[in-house]
Amino acid sequence: MISVIIPFYNSSDYLANTIDGILKQTYLNLEILLINDGSTDESLEICNRYRKKDKRIKIYNQENLGVATARNLGLKMASGNYIAFIDSDDTIHPKYFEYLHKAINEGPFNIALTLYENDIIQSSNKKLFYKIKYNVKLISQNDFINKLFLSMKVGEIDSLPLGVVWGKLYRKKFLENLFFKNLYISSDIEFSSRICWKMGDSILIPEKMYYWKIHKNSLSHKDDNSTKKLESELDLWLHILSNFPDILKLKNYRGICLEQLYKKFLYIRKKKININSHYKSQIAKYKFELLSNNYILIKIKIGIILFYNIPFLYRVYNKIMVK
Repeated sequence: MISVIIPFYNSSDYLANTIDGILKQTYLNLEILLINDGSTDESLEICNRYRKKDKRIKIYNQENLGVATARNLGLKMASGNYIAFIDSDDTIHPKYFEYLHKAINEGPFNIALTLYENDIIQSSNKKLFYKIKYNVKLISQNDFINKLFLSMKVGEIDSLPLGVVWGKLYRKKFLENLFFKNLYISSDIEFSSRICWKMGDSILIPEKMYYWKIHKNSLSHKDDNSTKKLESELDLWLHILSNFPDILKLKNYRGICLEQLYKKFLYIRKKKININSHYKSQIAKYKFELLSNNYILIKIKIGIILFYNIPFLYRVYNKIMVK
């Protein structure tokens, strides 16, 4: 059985469409876990109506604690042998679970995944029903890791769901004792970076079967300089850096994360945004590693040296720094 975990918060405009897409699946052995993250709109009423129609649907409620905590509750309550995550405004191809279940059992794989497509217009269902033939492609662990960390710098790569948890099917046994850290944003990127070292090779269905709706006002996409969001972005890179395997140097991967950490920190200083003082000492611990990492751009290194040693010159240098 596949346990499908769907956290939602005030998703009444999209939630019915998402649930409909799951109920239309050709693979029927599903447990549908709807996790209410303290919604104040009609989302819960929508879920209750669907629960009356389909016994596979279960609803769990929590205070508004965020998507990471909601996903953790779903993991705790899941009873299937496989786990899938769906966002409450997205939808999937009717054969999504059928193909993923078949693919993950092609061998000793912990993860099967499909490609995704951006911003499908929900009023048009043509793309949801076009014929897709089943075929699979092996992705080596090294290739997945390479693309995952590169995507952290350059963004989307080949429509692969790399730093997200949707678009995939996981063996539940693989996820035992693994939970999401309660970051304000991007908890799935941190989660993906933490498990990639032990996931082994994965199996890909090279077709666009997950349909991701982008919202300009979502936490991850809107231009938000709130202290909470900026501190969470620093937390993201600090968490990722602290979970690299000790036995590997992985300078290129660490270089990507170090660069993103310090670029964000310098941006915060440039904008004179007040954040918790403990971040300065936490980030300073990585200063010498950053300076010795050949991956890091020289202009970033210069900024760090000036910031910690000659603050006056750093303020001058700041005027020419690229965001």
